[in-house]
Amino acid sequence: MPYPQPYSLGPALLEAQMWLLGKLLAVVNTATQLQVLEVMLSAVSTKSFAAAIGTAAGRSVAARHRAANCTAVALAVLASVGPLSKRLRADAGDKVAEKLLQLASCMLEDQVFDTCLARAGAEIMAAAACIGSTGLAVSQVKAIVAQLAGMMAEAAGPGRPTSPAPEDSSSSGSSPELRAVLCLVLGSIHRARGGLALQPTVAITVATLVSVASRPAGAAHMWALHGLWLVACASGPGYAAHVKQTLQLALELLVSSFGEHPLLQPAAARLANAVVAVLGPEFTLGSAAYSRCKTLVTGSTRSSIGAGAAVAGGSDGSGTPAAGQVVAGTAVGDSLRNLAATCAELEQVLFAQQLILFAPGAVPAAKHLPLLLLTLISSRPALRRAAAATLRHLADRDPRGLTQACIEPALLAALDAESESSTSTQIRGTLTVLLIDSAPRRPGYWLRLLGSVALAAGPAAATAAGQQPSAGSPQPQGYLVDDDEETSVTAAAAVPSFPAAVQPSGNMPAVAGSSGTTPAALSAAAAAAAAAAAMRRLPTTPRLQTRMFAAELLLLLFSGVGPDQRHRHPKPKHIDEGGEKGGAVSTGIDKAQAGVSVLGVSQDFLVDHLQSLIDLGYKLTTGSAGSLRPAGAQLLQLILHFFGTVADPDVPELLLLEQYQAQFVAALRAA
Repeated sequence: MPYPQPYSLGPALLEAQMWLLGKLLAVVNTATQLQVLEVMLSAVSTKSFAAAIGTAAGRSVAARHRAANCTAVALAVLASVGPLSKRLRADAGDKVAEKLLQLASCMLEDQVFDTCLARAGAEIMAAAACIGSTGLAVSQVKAIVAQLAGMMAEAAGPGRPTSPAPEDSSSSGSSPELRAVLCLVLGSIHRARGGLALQPTVAITVATLVSVASRPAGAAHMWALHGLWLVACASGPGYAAHVKQTLQLALELLVSSFGEHPLLQPAAARLANAVVAVLGPEFTLGSAAYSRCKTLVTGSTRSSIGAGAAVAGGSDGSGTPAAGQVVAGTAVGDSLRNLAATCAELEQVLFAQQLILFAPGAVPAAKHLPLLLLTLISSRPALRRAAAATLRHLADRDPRGLTQACIEPALLAALDAESESSTSTQIRGTLTVLLIDSAPRRPGYWLRLLGSVALAAGPAAATAAGQQPSAGSPQPQGYLVDDDEETSVTAAAAVPSFPAAVQPSGNMPAVAGSSGTTPAALSAAAAAAAAAAAMRRLPTTPRLQTRMFAAELLLLLFSGVGPDQRHRHPKPKHIDEGGEKGGAVSTGIDKAQAGVSVLGVSQDFLVDHLQSLIDLGYKLTTGSAGSLRPAGAQLLQLILHFFGTVADPDVPELLLLEQYQAQFVAALRAA
């Protein structure tokens, strides 16, 4: 079905009742908890259905009834384990934890083929490790490790070399499905209890999971990689001794025949991202760990797309269905391929995020911008969410580097096209941080950029984004160009062009530090270049929400420039060579040249754009968009507070704002 169907009244009522039972179970006394858990245990036990399995029909009915009981019990227990882990301690916690372990073990006896129930059983075991004492959790891990070791020895057989197990292994004691569930249980226990508590068991856990992954059978090796990822995330630096073995295992799986599964490459890339957090500052550019992690992350997209195409096209890889293959297999293959491609691209973005957070010295921050900005306009919400969060982290860590890259037009364009509130919040926070950091140095840049969006000026927006007008073309009119004869500087000259750091070239790598010379990489680079060309321009008709946010940022411009008085007090317009009034009138180009310090930093002050500020406030106040009029009135009010007491340097007996009183009066009358 394309859309989830609503519950009927009966199942919905049963679900609510079991959820309520779980919440009540968490607040009653220990004796009552043990009694309720004993009733649940008897409901899912196979002994309760022993009388009904005499015939084939009876076995089928008993199996359905037991699966329904397991689902209801799992719902109630999962609703209670969170509060239980915070309340129970010491002996009482061990008693309840042991009962939960019995319940989960009973559920997993013959329900390992049901993915939902298998995951529920793993979560219940992990919750039992949190509820009980540390000794109980350690003994639980050792018992599962011993069980997995016995299963691997049984699968290998006496005197036989270790080789891949057959896919159709159906032994109840060593089935691939049971191995996969136990790998998930190990990882879940480390995730739930982890840290210093289970540090002594990390070595044997990793060795066991590596042993399972080295003998691929069914999906056991993929769940073993998932378990290694959970252990690495929970152990932190304590996992550093196992990094080399883990990365080598992931690379061997990818190049083996079992690497054709499209979801294996994203799993390996996710494990590589966990290694970045484990090594931290020791993860340096050029190291063996960096090379292997980069290979796992950057190779995931190409492998996933190719493998997904093979799954969709048939076993012979020719693009036509194999003999006996159903047509529905093509749809399943396409869905799996799309899922694998999304996961692979997501891991690339998360790789950049991990480098920024845990290994900032490995790769310069500017190298991450092409990937992040192009992902920010992706059609997949998960990718946009990850890119926006990464840019926010980067802005908090190094705002000066982002302001030098001039990514603000791209962020505004992405904000205008974004539909998810969480991603929009991250982009808004990034723009606010960049404004606060660079407003004291570039108030004119922000004034032109935000004014273009607030007024929805199409041609001006293109100029503000860095598109230089051609020779002889008409210049955009309006507030973006100061009309004073002495400060006539176009917006294109004042706003820096789109930086080379975020302009992908013909061989732009998918991830910072990688090289892309394959046809797939070149086609991806061409698509990236086309996306970047569209991203260089601000939206010509931004949404009202985007315009209102631009107006809000304009109001922050006054507090962003800080206490520097040079932003309030202008210089006299007529200065001679000796620095006294009465000299020759300087042109706008002369003033721009004089505003460059010996260090090459442009001296741009807010007072130099007073005419543009008042013009912008007047247009917002008197414009047709009623939602923007309060922002325009607030802007004029802030101008009065900021420059109200400043004297005119050319006519000291007058105030600076007296020459603009006509605009203020007209705005008040219109309001």
